[in-house]
Amino acid sequence: MITCSWQNTPLRNEQGQVIGVLSNVTDITEQVQAETQLRYQAQVMDQVSDAIISADLGFNIRSWNKAAERLYGYTAEETIGRNVSEFIETIYLNYAPGEGTRILLSTGQFNDRAIQRTKNGRELVGDTFPTLLKDEQGQVSGLVAVNRDVTNIQMAEQERQRLVGLLENTSDFVGIADVNGQGVFINRAGRAMLGIPEEIPVRELSTPQIFPPMFLSGYRKRLFRLSCNSRFGRAKVVCAIGKTAVKSPFPK
Repeated sequence: MITCSWQNTPLRNEQGQVIGVLSNVTDITEQVQAETQLRYQAQVMDQVSDAIISADLGFNIRSWNKAAERLYGYTAEETIGRNVSEFIETIYLNYAPGEGTRILLSTGQFNDRAIQRTKNGRELVGDTFPTLLKDEQGQVSGLVAVNRDVTNIQMAEQERQRLVGLLENTSDFVGIADVNGQGVFINRAGRAMLGIPEEIPVRELSTPQIFPPMFLSGYRKRLFRLSCNSRFGRAKVVCAIGKTAVKSPFPK
């Protein structure tokens, strides 16, 4: 099956009377398929959660999907045809200014975590993945960048590191185990009290090794109670016991 464009032109004699019809039929199957593919790609780009921005080699914007509108606050109508630098200031966290562009142009791709600013002035942390685009002849024709907002992930990681720092710097024993009794965390003071070497990963430790014997019974009772009350059937129990002298389960 093919798709055709059909055009009829009336044929007239010298008196202007219609004496026939000239029909011009053109096969436009490939054109329709290309247009359908472009519409499909546009729909996909508008439904993904990552900001997808394409530009020419001068960094003038060619496309700006719906996720980019939501993330940065600028509409496609505002941005297309204008330079990326007018809307997005990018500060890479692991590369000097200009280094990311150099790597992209020399290798064809680049990725890093960066700080960017939205239309309303909010700073966000994003993972950015720019890639060079090539035409049918293999010549570089532009670039496309996929940007993902990881601000909440970055904030959670910073909070986790802050908490770990507090727990590591306390002189009290702090141990954490999951509902299966598997070790999740033990601080330096806890390792020192129990004589657990630093080279032993916490995930290789079980509850009897993390929690001193005199607290193990209470831990099990609390664990059972939390497991019964937990909406998700899982919980973590933290034990902080201070400077308690305990016998190490690890031989010197």
